[in-house]
Amino acid sequence: IFDQLVITHPRHTYRDLFLYSIRDGRTQRLTKDARAQEPTASPDGRTVAFIQNEGGRNRLALLDLGSPAAAPRVLI
Repeated sequence: IFDQLVITHPRHTYRDLFLYSIRDGRTQRLTKDARAQEPTASPDGRTVAFIQNEGGRNRLALLDLGSPAAAPRVLI
């Protein structure tokens, strides 16, 4: 799991989370325009904790990898 800068428009950039599969070499985008960075997977690999910049403030958020359509849940 890693974060990467994504350019969405000529002047808009966001950081989003991606999952890289060692098995097949594919990369899957986990978030869109989430301003997400510094991801860390839980020991069981089901959840990702990360920092999300929302309104100029950094917040701790969780993403459930078992529910790809689920929005990140902000904790603090």
